[in-house]
Amino acid sequence: MIHCASLMDFKVSMSTPNQHNRDIISSLPDDVVCHILSYLDTKQAIGTTILSKRWRHAWTRLVDFNFDDKNYCINRRNFFTTFVDKVLLLHRGAGAIKKLIFDTRCFPHEHINPWICAAVMQNIEDLDLCTTDRTQQYLSIPQILFSCKTIKSLQLYFRVDFRVTGDSLVWLPSLRVLHLNFVYSFDSLTMHKILANAPVLEELSIDTRLPPNYGSNTLRIQSSSLKRFFIKSFDTTRGFRMVIKAPKLEYLMLTDFHSEEFEIERLSSLAYAFIRVRYLTNNINHVSYGNQVVNLLTKINNVKVLRLQASTLEVLAKAPDNNFPNFLNLVQLKLKARQNDWRMLPKMLNSSPKLELLTLIRKAPVFLESGNDIVPREAIFKEESVPKCLLSSLETLEFKDFEGNAAEMQVLEYLLKNASLLKVFRISLSATIGFDKENHTLSMLSVFSETANACRMLITWRVKKTPKSRAFLMGC
Repeated sequence: MIHCASLMDFKVSMSTPNQHNRDIISSLPDDVVCHILSYLDTKQAIGTTILSKRWRHAWTRLVDFNFDDKNYCINRRNFFTTFVDKVLLLHRGAGAIKKLIFDTRCFPHEHINPWICAAVMQNIEDLDLCTTDRTQQYLSIPQILFSCKTIKSLQLYFRVDFRVTGDSLVWLPSLRVLHLNFVYSFDSLTMHKILANAPVLEELSIDTRLPPNYGSNTLRIQSSSLKRFFIKSFDTTRGFRMVIKAPKLEYLMLTDFHSEEFEIERLSSLAYAFIRVRYLTNNINHVSYGNQVVNLLTKINNVKVLRLQASTLEVLAKAPDNNFPNFLNLVQLKLKARQNDWRMLPKMLNSSPKLELLTLIRKAPVFLESGNDIVPREAIFKEESVPKCLLSSLETLEFKDFEGNAAEMQVLEYLLKNASLLKVFRISLSATIGFDKENHTLSMLSVFSETANACRMLITWRVKKTPKSRAFLMGC
């Protein structure tokens, strides 16, 4: 970070004994000076006005501004308000504002809305707004923002009321990125209008529970342009319906603890999916919910990279075996498992004939108590036939947080024995594994290596929180 004092020191250092009056840095082209200022925060950039007449108005060429009131909440609130007012007023007419960040904690909302309106009038492209008002009030977004033709990225955090009121016009022809982070006041009408009137929207992130004022029991994501969708919703008090119709979607991260029903239009363009769902706290038919999740996977079964969390495997393990999808394009699979979840591994392997990389992660039990996992009583791999991917495509195997219980040993032994094309095997031992169990695990791995095909094994583990590793060839 360059500071104002550093710039003045630089001016002096660039002078020779015969050039005391020559200001080298101030003679730089305007574009270079503006580039230098872009590395400073807003307060420091404007502070360069004291350097010389050449610098007095240099900051007005800036297009990015960051206003953070963390140092003004106690006794300098009026100073901060005046500072922002003057900056936006003096910049008016100097050109467009490309990026504007507001991080406010203690300022009345009647000040913030005019600032947003001023930014819209100056053709704002990127707006980040974080408000954590200590009065517990919500900042109502000025309606002019919903018809801003230049805005490309809009990211909102915390106490923001993101709702279209009345017949306000919604037209966002340039909007590509929309993030709602812990925003607890928005409704279905607003979501519908934005998705319908943002023709180039590519990324949508919703990291919040659906608010009581949402106005519908269906979260509908329908967009012909959307490519990336992230959702994290942990509300377990009500059952909702999730609808996704986005034919161009390529990237999906779904953490959903509130939906009882999923309606997904086939996502033929999807390349990456992360799925974390679980049963609601209220009474629900586990078989019916399991069928919903299986249907969800069926609609995304053309993915190349898939991550399933432990809660998802728990749901799938209780679903009927029929109608389970095949993942014919899947090359990377990451599973996080606990207790009886390992029973889903054979089904996933049999459904993924082109799998090249398999990552298994043991989900630690509650309170990180070692050896507390419940393991399947029956054999995990029951079928005599070996999954096709183990014979023809799997080259890399990773096992993370390995505890060495019976289920993990059974899985590991089977994979090392049958993965005939395996080239790399990486295993990390759990930080909670005991010394005796660690030695037993290493001994067992040594036995496995005698029957495994030649590949490179890397073992990592922690001793007193210090990671160590060992690599060697196993097999012949």
